[in-house]
Amino acid sequence: MSKESLYIAHLERLLTCLKNAKLAYFKASDHAVAADKKRYFNQQALHRNRFFQQVLQELNCLGMTAEDLVINRFNFDQLLIASI
Repeated sequence: MSKESLYIAHLERLLTCLKNAKLAYFKASDHAVAADKKRYFNQQALHRNRFFQQVLQELNCLGMTAEDLVINRFNFDQLLIASI
């Protein structure tokens, strides 16, 4: 496997981890009672979403499209939500 293919595979796995982390933080925010905890969890989810966007942009720079990625099964509308 070439270094570029290995790099792309790592980025795809990173996208999966970031997506799962973002959703977990949003879920934690839904269950939090205190306003400061809700705010913290929402901010962390937004950070994960920003990282997701940056990795996705890196993959686009490498010539990858959503159809090329393993993650094309994701619901990108859900993944790219940045507002709460």
